[in-house]
Amino acid sequence: LYPTPSTGTVHVGGFAGSTQWQVLSTDGRLLDQGTILGNGAQLEFDALANGAYWLALENNGFRTVLRAVIMR
Repeated sequence: LYPTPSTGTVHVGGFAGSTQWQVLSTDGRLLDQGTILGNGAQLEFDALANGAYWLALENNGFRTVLRAVIMR
């Protein structure tokens, strides 16, 4: 996941196949979700306010949660 902090666009990669992603607030509320096909993608979070968020990625039964920071 890079860059962090981000101005609204983050890049994720290193996956094989289909990866499910979710953006969660720090208190666990689901804010956005989608699917990445292939080994990486650029995700646009322009609708999110400045602050910290969790980006949960699930691929092949493994779940990874990363901290993303939006600062404009």
